[in-house]
Amino acid sequence: MWKTLIRPAMIFIPFGIGIFFPQLHVLNNPPYNLIRWALVFMVFMSCLQIRFSELKPHKEHWRILLANLLMGIIPYILFHIFLPGNPDLAKAAFFIGITPTATAAPVVVAFLNGRIGFALTGFTITNFFISLSLLGLLPVVTGNFTISFLGDVALTLLQIIALPFVLALIVRKIWPGARDLPKRCKTFTFSLWSFTLLVLAAIARNYFIEHPEASLWQILLIA
Repeated sequence: MWKTLIRPAMIFIPFGIGIFFPQLHVLNNPPYNLIRWALVFMVFMSCLQIRFSELKPHKEHWRILLANLLMGIIPYILFHIFLPGNPDLAKAAFFIGITPTATAAPVVVAFLNGRIGFALTGFTITNFFISLSLLGLLPVVTGNFTISFLGDVALTLLQIIALPFVLALIVRKIWPGARDLPKRCKTFTFSLWSFTLLVLAAIARNYFIEHPEASLWQILLIA
């Protein structure tokens, strides 16, 4: 029973702590950059598990990718059509919908004794193709069409997706036993993901503290 409750608790409790301790938002600022490096680590651990023989895409994976894209694009368009005076809602809907398979997905699937290979393939496909699509979609959504902005987006994607993937391949080549490392560290990886939720909640709470003029109705609509 307790084991069943621990999993949802590691999602909701960090949100509560982050809301009550908004000062923790500094962990996402330089020199810590905790969320970025936590993502790099989680992608790295996921990539260590990848066995290319298991990464055979199924038609379900392409349906997931298509749904993932449409979940961001369609609500964004609908909000602009029916609520043109609320661009923040359109952006919120876009970013919530377009977010690809989470880096913690293989860890969660492992906890549930599910098909890790299927989850890893979905993670790889959605993160790769959605990252590419964001190079074109983000300037449209944000209204920022500068070359420097595109460069920043590309650099971030390279750091969070490409860097840990390449590092994982190198480590596996040098140390074949590294493939089993994520299984031994899955509790730590899941805990790290849980801690990033805490920091994200702190960031959100701090934003509203610094922007008291933010509309409560707008916040509820986004929620």
